[in-house]
Amino acid sequence: VQNSDLTGIIEDIQFGLGKYCLTILIGDIKLYFIQEKEPKEKIGDFICFLYNKNNEILIKGE
Repeated sequence: VQNSDLTGIIEDIQFGLGKYCLTILIGDIKLYFIQEKEPKEKIGDFICFLYNKNNEILIKGE
């Protein structure tokens, strides 16, 4: 299985308990991504992911 790219749009960003939760729309699917550092991206920005053979989803450029 090769790596594949996914592109989504940031629908919402919430901060709580010391972490950021990004709500990302990929087509009609919502993905929730939790991270500790403040995201560079803003609501409405497109974001590109890398999905690899180990079933990991990574934000490109991070």
